[in-house]
Amino acid sequence: MTLRPFVTTDQVAFMIGLTTAAFRTKREYLIEEAGFPEPLAHCLRPMRWKRDEVATWLQSQGLPRDEPPPPARPTGPNVVLLAEARRA
Repeated sequence: MTLRPFVTTDQVAFMIGLTTAAFRTKREYLIEEAGFPEPLAHCLRPMRWKRDEVATWLQSQGLPRDEPPPPARPTGPNVVLLAEARRA
């Protein structure tokens, strides 16, 4: 599997070891005070970062975690119903 050169907010949060919500809350502080790389200027939504810049920052912080996040698990009422139907 080839890693893509850009990472999303969810992927960056996983790499840092935070939830997406916690990363969104701390993002400005990390950029201004901890030297975290800024997102790409042309990507306002969804935000994207250069993977190598994030990896370099992680190594400088002693957090070598450059792996893709686990696949998202589907959620919602239909998923629960399907799980119950499989057990029946």
